[in-house]
Order: sequence, then structure tokens, then C-alpha cells
Amino acid sequence: MRITPPNSLISAAFSQNVAELRQNVARTSEEAVTGRYSDLTAHLSGRIGTAMLSQKAVEGIAFEREQINLRESRLDVTQRSLTLISNRVSGIDADMRQALGTDNLAGQGLAARNAKAALEDTFSALNVRFGERYLFSGDATATQPFANADDLIADIQQIAIAAADPADFALQLDTYFNDPAGGWLQSIYAGTATSSDPDAVSGNNPALVELISGLAVLAISDPANSSVLI
Repeated sequence: MRITPPNSLISAAFSQNVAELRQNVARTSEEAVTGRYSDLTAHLSGRIGTAMLSQKAVEGIAFEREQINLRESRLDVTQRSLTLISNRVSGIDADMRQALGTDNLAGQGLAARNAKAALEDTFSALNVRFGERYLFSGDATATQPFANADDLIADIQQIAIAAADPADFALQLDTYFNDPAGGWLQSIYAGTATSSDPDAVSGNNPALVELISGLAVLAISDPANSSVLI
């Protein structure tokens, strides 16, 4: 079976995630520096006069400032993790395509090994914590979202071995990653599928899943791997 590498590991959705986080960091930085919300009127629902006369409200604003500082720090750590992943995977798919186009077996093997290493680094980056809180676990913030990347690679290799043809492989891959009963949610990603924190990026984010899927496919595409034909 011939396995075609993904068109691009860094999808538009992934780039948008990083850009949105940068905007959130900029906003929370302003709020943290000033000690005020960007739109305090909206935050207090137009009750500024009452708030100014209330000691409870003053204390509440002080508390909110502390929360803004914490939020800014979490966003910054999240952004740095996503940027690290983006930089780490850049060029791997292009290297594989070039090697395939020139029938360069050594180059194919190198790209596959780089993809495996990048997948391991991606899992490590997505296991980042802020204090005791795992930032990519959705609402399961006390749970490490990912274990060993080798488990995922083994699963994808078994799918490739069992697949009748490239179309069947693609179908099984889609089921694995996107079906709630698939291996991704059942045995690889340990966090929740969604997050109640609007600023959080779940490890089950579609852009991240697409990137991880692409890395896993490239990782099993080493010509030395006799069970999978490139």
C-alpha cells in the first residue's frame, strides 16, 4: 500500500489557534498592567457607580486582577507550546515529498525518523502544566493528556498493515481519530474532548489532531519498515 504524506502538517486552523492566543495574551497583558478590564463597563454590566462605592466590589476587582495575571501566564505558556510545535514540525512533510519525488530511500527514512521525534516532542509540549493544571487536557486539568507516542505509532502501523488499499487506510484513520469509539479518544488522549475555559486549547482540538495524525503517518513511512510500503 502506498501512503501519501499530508499536504501540510501546519494547517490554517493550527495557525489561527496560535494567532488567537497571541491576541488573547495582548489583551490580558493590557488588563494585567492597568488592573482594569479592557471594557470595564461591559464587565460590570453598567453598574460602575455602585461598584465604586462598594468595598466588596473594590476587593472583587483586586481579585479579578490576580485572575487576569494568572490567565495571562496560562495563555503565554499555551502559546509557547503551540509555537514550539509549529516550529518543530516545519518542513518535515516537504522533506518527505522531496525524498519520494527523487526516490531517495535514505531521505525517506530520515524524514520518517524526524516525524517520529517531532511527534514525541509534540506530546511532550502538550503535556505542559501551569502549576498543577495540565493546559491541554480540556476540563480534566488534573490528568496528563498524553502518555507515550509509541502507542499511537503502533496503532497507526496496525491500521496500515490491515488496510486493503489507500482509501481503506484513510477511512480507518478517520475513524480512529474522529469517532468517539476510536483509538484516539479511547486509548491515546486522556483529557476531555471539550473545555469549558474559552481560552483553553484542548488536546483534541481538530487542528492538533490533524497535525498529530500526519506526523504518525509519516513516522511509519520509513522504507526500512517492511510492513508498510511507501
